[in-house]
Amino acid sequence: MMKVNFTGLLIKAGADIRVINDDTSSFEELGMIPIEKDYFLNLVEDEFKILFKENEIKFISTIREVAKSISDKIPA
Repeated sequence: MMKVNFTGLLIKAGADIRVINDDTSSFEELGMIPIEKDYFLNLVEDEFKILFKENEIKFISTIREVAKSISDKIPA
């Protein structure tokens, strides 16, 4: 089994992304940068294409599902 550090991928993108649990807090108050979900999905997918070139077809569909699940937790 391979472990992947999504935080590392986000740091590479220059983004500080965290899920906001407190609905009263804004991105600015928490010092965070909002990110578009599609950009996040593309970032993760592109990074995995690089990591798994030989096994791209096998991994990308699973990774896209995982990335979508994670991005769904990021506030709009």
